[in-house]
Amino acid sequence: MSKIATKGISQQQGNFIKFGEKEKKAPSLNVKDTDFLLKLIMESSFKGVQLELAFNCMKKLATIHKEFLNEG
Repeated sequence: MSKIATKGISQQQGNFIKFGEKEKKAPSLNVKDTDFLLKLIMESSFKGVQLELAFNCMKKLATIHKEFLNEG
């Protein structure tokens, strides 16, 4: 992920995000975060175009969550 579409953030490099001239450590997820987000998505309802986006997001989160579980 080389570019971030958020206003004010120019690029992400490794675990750091560049905000204009300053670099700050990028926020990271842990197993509790991914578990919470997956449960939140499972309890939500989606319509139309949101359904595909939610499915793709959930697949990515599930992959990250499985990696956390395999580390421990």
